[in-house]
Amino acid sequence: MVLILGSNQGDRLVNLKRAIDFLEESIGAVMKRSRVYTSESWGYDGQEFLNQVIVLQSAVYPLEILRKIKEFEKAQGRIDRIGEYMDRVIDIDILYIGAHIIDLPGLKVPHRSIENRRFVLIPLAEILSVFMHPVLAKTSEELLESCEDLGKVELYHV
Repeated sequence: MVLILGSNQGDRLVNLKRAIDFLEESIGAVMKRSRVYTSESWGYDGQEFLNQVIVLQSAVYPLEILRKIKEFEKAQGRIDRIGEYMDRVIDIDILYIGAHIIDLPGLKVPHRSIENRRFVLIPLAEILSVFMHPVLAKTSEELLESCEDLGKVELYHV
């Protein structure tokens, strides 16, 4: 399973680490992780994000994973407003679950709009450059090369 983590409030690096610790304790082992990147907020005018893509090995059912992620985000102070992007302490999105395609209420895998978001594609291509998007039939590198998003994404220097 491939996840993207994002944070743009508080100690963003600590927030990412806290999220990874939670995921390892409750969902599965981290097998790979990208470096951390800074990016402009996407879809609204907000503070700069730190983003990181991780690969987890897990036997937990996808809807249970989603439930656990949403509970963790809420415990970290996340407020959801349907259809509205906003600043947040932590955001965890499921990008892929292997080559599976899931279309359930509240859970769409692969995550929608991967191909339109440089802040997703740059760390994704770093660790899974030849992974094939199961719907678009393009690798992460190919998706990045054709991405029209011009948002700033840079390697984060601690």
